[in-house]
Amino acid sequence: MNCNKSYYDILEINENASQDEIKKAYRRLSYQYHPDKNPDKEEQFKELGQAYEILKDETTRNQYDFDLQIKYGNPNMNNSLDNLMGSFFESMLNSKPKNKKKQATKAMDDFINILGGNISGIGINPMQFSDM
Repeated sequence: MNCNKSYYDILEINENASQDEIKKAYRRLSYQYHPDKNPDKEEQFKELGQAYEILKDETTRNQYDFDLQIKYGNPNMNNSLDNLMGSFFESMLNSKPKNKKKQATKAMDDFINILGGNISGIGINPMQFSDM
């Protein structure tokens, strides 16, 4: 695969494309690049298949989007993390004891949301934080 092109570029769609738009783009381009029709376009056809396999599933698409943010550095993500950590520590230091539990739970929920809401792959059970 061309390392400079994202799966969105390969499918000629934007990052906010719906599942229906992804499927339509894949069908259109796979017909255009099919090896039976264009033998010299076999590599593009394989790239389309790879891109579609990742983007057609919401879970793998979310992981791919997260990996892109890490790889290319999303300034919004860094700011969110900085804001989250700053507000977490500030709230813990400045809150009354009865509010610390509630604020810690909210901060953990915010952190989980920044990670895309899927933390089961790193061995953390979100339910354990509701018991804090």
